[in-house]
Amino acid sequence: MTTAEAWSSDAGDTNDDADVGTYDDAEVATPHSPAQAGRDLDQSTHYVTVSGDQYQAQTIVFQQGEVAKEVTTILKKRLTTAQTLTEQVRRYVAPPGLGDHVSQLATGRSLVLLCPAAVPRSGQRAAAAFLIHRVDESRAAATRLNFQEPLLDKDDEATGTLRDAKNVGLFFDFVERGDGPEAVDSLRQFGLLEQGLAEAGAFAVLAVSDALTEEAEKSFPGRVHHLRRPAGEAVFRSRAAEIPTSLLDALTVHEVFRQRLREAWPPEATRLAKLANRAYQAGITDLDGIARQVVGALSNWQDQARKDMRQFGSAPQRALLLAAAMLEGSGPAAIVHGRDLLLRAGDFPAEPTNPLERTDVVTELEALHDIELNVTDTRFARFEYGIAVLHLAWQGFPGLHLVLLRWLERLPSVITPDGIDEFIARIIALSVRDGSGQIAVAVARRWANGRRPAPTQGTARRLDKAQRVAAVILLRDACLHPQIGGDVRRRVYEYAYYLKSPAAFRVVLAEAVGAFDVHHQTAAMTRLKHLARGPEEEVMTAVVRAGARLASEMELGRLLEYLGGWLSAANPRRTEVAVQVAMQVMTELDDTELRLGSTAAVTSFWRTALATLPSATATALIRCWIRLAATSEQNRSAAIHVLLGAAGTDLRRVGQLFYATRPTSEPGTEEEILNELFQQVRLRLDEVLTPGRDTGWED
Repeated sequence: MTTAEAWSSDAGDTNDDADVGTYDDAEVATPHSPAQAGRDLDQSTHYVTVSGDQYQAQTIVFQQGEVAKEVTTILKKRLTTAQTLTEQVRRYVAPPGLGDHVSQLATGRSLVLLCPAAVPRSGQRAAAAFLIHRVDESRAAATRLNFQEPLLDKDDEATGTLRDAKNVGLFFDFVERGDGPEAVDSLRQFGLLEQGLAEAGAFAVLAVSDALTEEAEKSFPGRVHHLRRPAGEAVFRSRAAEIPTSLLDALTVHEVFRQRLREAWPPEATRLAKLANRAYQAGITDLDGIARQVVGALSNWQDQARKDMRQFGSAPQRALLLAAAMLEGSGPAAIVHGRDLLLRAGDFPAEPTNPLERTDVVTELEALHDIELNVTDTRFARFEYGIAVLHLAWQGFPGLHLVLLRWLERLPSVITPDGIDEFIARIIALSVRDGSGQIAVAVARRWANGRRPAPTQGTARRLDKAQRVAAVILLRDACLHPQIGGDVRRRVYEYAYYLKSPAAFRVVLAEAVGAFDVHHQTAAMTRLKHLARGPEEEVMTAVVRAGARLASEMELGRLLEYLGGWLSAANPRRTEVAVQVAMQVMTELDDTELRLGSTAAVTSFWRTALATLPSATATALIRCWIRLAATSEQNRSAAIHVLLGAAGTDLRRVGQLFYATRPTSEPGTEEEILNELFQQVRLRLDEVLTPGRDTGWED
């Protein structure tokens, strides 16, 4: 039996769990340095480079359509309506004094939470949700509040989140910024945001470190609350309500829980309850058994994983253990198949065995019985033990990075559609343990840039499609993750901006950011703006599809405001993509009203369009706009008003409008209506150009 190299015993570990129920606090920043202008992105030994485009564009576009349909189907499960505030705070234990600020928030619309600098997560998100919920209780059903946590890139201003805001409670978490210049700037941004809350019908809560107490109280007198710690035992009992009362009473006084609960802030107390619940639901009903599970999970099973890795010394044994860790819950056959794929990825010289001579998959899995793997459901009795094993393999064996990435590239072939969510969540969990988005992005790159088989290779094409679907969902979820999301979004931004990655990966990037939810449109549109500069047709198609998908959840005026920043004579490709997005949305829009939003922003878009677009392109876009406006008299008036305001008295812009509104010679009732609207525009333009006439339009 061949024995693998001994595993390192000095590997570090990162205990950075964020899954703490309603107390989970979003962390935009990660503790490491951000990537620098394409230089520091995945430049490690496992960095993947694909040179050139080795396949036909037609094939990509065809596959892209298939992938987009499959991703949309999967994400429908993931993009369902968010839980109501009532459900989020159902078992919330309010800390002392927090409830006293509900009326203050209701009347003043803003509040600053000062959180302890020494506690990374003190329950600030849940506190904000509680406050917004209590305010919401006194409002009419038609004006109920949505609770949003906007994603802000480095250069974004908080005031931008108020655009199109309506009946929304905003939460900004800047605790991790400490008391540095960025933290002080967050107070400035919040002060500017306050000025527009009433007009937008919005409320806002800002969480900052209590190191900024003096600055906060000076800037927001009477609107500051020092967040305090509720009783840890009360939080624990609220979150572990499924456990029988007698056992719950015993747990709270057990030595494992007693001291921890005495000092626990809500996220830690919730995590303890979550682990205890899992143990009980798994059939562990004795007090010491539950305590052992909790202690192991809190320590990340680091020592246990290292001990087991030493015990399993051969490559096939370790491959089986790693496969069970990565594919936990997938079934015996999938895990054994995953083991074989790992051995092949590592070029392990295993002797071929006739299938008739092999043992059955259940018998092969019984080799892991001593480490508490239930062969029936293929899950470890040790909760979160699998992630500890994977993390140890990644961190303790740098030489395995390339092997593991090759393996992960091939694993979608053994994952069923029902198991894709859990599989992707495990990769993200591994990336979280590693402390950055590097692993998640590296795996997504490999899935996106994988084999490009000929269309006749049906099995290979299905694998390729599965990889692409998984890549989109992995990137989307990693970008929005509360801990590594900031780092992943920075990496995605770099790939989008510098256009150095293969076209296949940029297609996946577009599809991933196009799947962002309604609260993160700005971050998505910023990345699509840079991807739109790519020269490849398939990338442009993906960006158009992504932009149209995002536009389905925003006012048309908001979309045009975004696209106005894409229009530039120096960037004809991006301009072309912007026009295609606008025309597709206008063509598919069937609303009875245009829902323009900010008329000034829409006018600005058309002013830029008339000044920069070629005549033929401007004509197509203007006619699409007027065709959309023909649905009602109100729409016609608004559309014409905007076009005339954009043209002003500038001769080039006026000329563009004259050219675009030439009467059409095509017969039909619809064309007659359009010709009538064209004539109205031209008559108004004549008025604009008549010397001495006060038109009311401004240039």
